[in-house]
Order: sequence, then C-alpha cells, then structure tokens
Amino acid sequence: MNIFLTLTIWILLGVSTAYAGRQRGRDPIVWFVLGLLLGMIALILVFILPSIENASEIQVREKGLDFKQESQLPVGYMYKQWFYLTDEQEQKGPFTFDELKEKKISGVINNYSLVWCEEMKEWSTLQELKILTDIQST
Repeated sequence: MNIFLTLTIWILLGVSTAYAGRQRGRDPIVWFVLGLLLGMIALILVFILPSIENASEIQVREKGLDFKQESQLPVGYMYKQWFYLTDEQEQKGPFTFDELKEKKISGVINNYSLVWCEEMKEWSTLQELKILTDIQST
C-alpha cells in the first residue's frame, strides 16, 4: 500500500510539473522528468523561473526594439499545433512550429499567410504575430 501511494504521488508531481512548465512556455517532457526526479523542488522551480515569453520580452526591450505588449501569441506557442490557410482559403494542418517554419523557408507560406493555433482568438498573419518574419523563402 505504501509503495502504491508513493508511486502515485511521484507521478502526480511529474504530471503537475509538466503541466505548469507547458503553461509557462517550457518543454513539458523535460519538466515531467524533473518533476519525477526532484518532486516539489521542480514544481517550485517552474514557478520561480520566468516564462519563456517573459524572457523574450525582456531581451527585446534590452535591444531597444519595438515590442507589442498585447501580443496575440499564446504562451508556449512553439509547442502548439499550427494551421494555415491557402490562397484558396483551404485549411492545412496541424503542423508543429518547426514544420510551420519549414513551410516558410520553402515558400509554401509567407509573411501575409493566415495562421492560427490553439488559444488564439482569430487567424492572423505571420507579420502581425511577428514570428518567422525574418526568414527568407528559397
């Protein structure tokens, strides 16, 4: 009975840490493993560390660049499933963020392509979201 309870608490800590890490823009698999290995320490650590998007905002401000405060990007956007609309308004996807990046590189989509992912209110262009705009297609 004690072993079952211990394993249950151990797994719950891993799952809780992974969920909290994902919500803060971090890799949930890494945080699941950290939650299993470190328990409450990892759970506390994930809340102490700034979210990935907050760290990006600080870096952008330090470089003196313009940053849109009311960003339309959801937390953890790099781990979401993405969709895009073709010129014929046909929805394509889901794609990982890396696959979306490859579509931009290969010229399938451009800065004016409409994209969407979970937690976004509406479709937006890559240019409006200020993501992947510096990548030139081949």
